[in-house]
Parts: sequence; C-alpha cells; structure tokens
Amino acid sequence: MSHALGWRRLGVVASLLALLGLTLSAVGVASADQFALANTAPTVATPSLSTPIQPDAGASAAVYSYSIVVGDADTLNDLSTVTLCLYLTTGGDSTCATPDPTTDVKLVWTQSTNAFTIDDGSVNSYWALGSGVDASSSPTLTGTSGTFTYKFTVSEATREGGWTAAVTATDSSAAAASNSTATTTVNHYSAITTRVSQDFGTLGSGLVNGVVRTATPTVTANGQTTYSMTGGNFTDGTYTFTLLTTGLTSAGPAVGEVTFDCQVASTFTEGSATRVGATSTQLSAAQTATGTPEGGTAVANSCRLAHGGQRPVSTYTATVVNAVGNG
Repeated sequence: MSHALGWRRLGVVASLLALLGLTLSAVGVASADQFALANTAPTVATPSLSTPIQPDAGASAAVYSYSIVVGDADTLNDLSTVTLCLYLTTGGDSTCATPDPTTDVKLVWTQSTNAFTIDDGSVNSYWALGSGVDASSSPTLTGTSGTFTYKFTVSEATREGGWTAAVTATDSSAAAASNSTATTTVNHYSAITTRVSQDFGTLGSGLVNGVVRTATPTVTANGQTTYSMTGGNFTDGTYTFTLLTTGLTSAGPAVGEVTFDCQVASTFTEGSATRVGATSTQLSAAQTATGTPEGGTAVANSCRLAHGGQRPVSTYTATVVNAVGNG
C-alpha cells in the first residue's frame, strides 16, 4: 500500500471519529517512576584501645590495636572514611590536622580502596601499620554494622601520659558521627648512648692539675628524665687510685685517691658539679624537659678528674657509665 493511500485511509478514519465525537490519539510512551533514598548518618559505638602502651627504641616491638564498631543503615558501603585520631590528651591536637609523632597521629580507612593509611608527620616509619597477622582489618561492607580494627606500632618519642582515641565516620553524603571516649596510658621510655671513653691526658696531682673533658651522649626520651653517672677506682691492673665519693667538689683527693666531679653542661663549673660515686649518682633530676624528638638529642656532660699522686707512673683506667631514668 502506498503512503498516499495510507494517509487517505487515516483521514477517513479521523473524519468518522470526528462525527462520533472522538479523536485519534498517538500511542502513549512508558516512563520510569523513581524515588531518592534519604540518607542516614553513620553511628560510632564506644571504642576499645590497647592499654597501656610501652614505647621502645625506634618502633615499638609490640603491635597495638584500636577497635571500633561503626554502623550505617544504608550499609557500610555508604561510608566514605573512618578516621582515627590518636592524640596526647593534654597538649595534643584532637583533630590531627598536622600530625606529629610525639603528640598526634592519624589513621584512616577509606571505602573506595578498602585500605588503611597512617600519617604521623615524620620521615621515620616508627609509627606504622601492622602487617601479616597483625594487619588492620575492616568488616564486610554489605552489612549495616561492623568492627574496624586499626593495628600499629608506636614511636620511641610517643609522649608519656594520657592519650585519647577519637574516631570519626563520614558517609557519602558527608554526614558524620564521632566518639572520643577511649583513653590509654603511654609509659615512660628513655635511653642513652654508650659513653665515649675520655682521655684526660697526663696529670699532676691535686685539683689545680685536674683536667676537664666533655662527652656528648645522645638521649632519647618521651618525657622528662633524670641524668646519672657512675665512676669507679682507676687502676693499671697492679696499682689503684681509689675513687673518693664524699666531700665537696672543692676538696681535693688525698694520696692514692682520685676524684671524678661532673655536671650536665657543656662547660664545667665547680660549684655546680657533683662528686660522682661508685654507684649511680644523680646529676640532674629534670632533664630533657618534656622529651626529645625521634632519634634523640645530644646532652653534654663535663667532668673534671684529679688524683692525689704517689702511685707508679702508668696509665690508669676506670669504667664510667651514663644513665637516664624516669624524671
């Protein structure tokens, strides 16, 4: 049938329908009904945190953990991030905006990669995510609730005292929930490098002929420390100068005695020095203030050695020990 004939027939039909009071309409087009799901903000339950934390040299030997139950009625796939901010309760930054290995560290789980990251603002890797059996873990994301577990090592410089764990869960619509009820305690850590042997040269007898030498060991600490030294008798294997452990630093050694007077400073001042004994002798009760950076800080000690003479010409030696402790 030609197109012209077809149109004529449609015209006839339309005329008949018009006589009957009816109209010829086009065929209807189907359309999809729809609705938008209202967003539900996530929830964060009371967290749990390993306690206490004990830093040691470099990265801690122990792996610590933090667990938090996060919920979302739109399933956990709706989450964007779950962020953990660990911070020194007094003096740290509760937002972890600028992480610092001594006071605040940020750990983040990201939904798009289902992976964890850690940022302590340091070039070192002392704060680090656990691995293997100690790896961080996330729950199945198709559920509406699950446990996120962050596992990590801590830095030697992690400040001693109370720490708070603040977690924030954010969903795809930027709705957020947070919880900062978890706290823990970081114990004291301090260490000092082995003292470098000092050569006081050839000495005549008496304080006036005493010689000062300065050593600069490195102290690493996460808080204030004490500083102590231990001396001993000086001997050549046959003859001995006995260490004088009593008296003022202005009092010289008697015949056959040696004095070892020290202070925590780069220069020696007799009135500020302490006579070091054969057992640990504290030179400072408050050293390193609030702690040191990662890698430690050089702390100088100046010592004056003097002897009372009347021993054979020889080289006399003793073991001298530096020590730091919880201040």
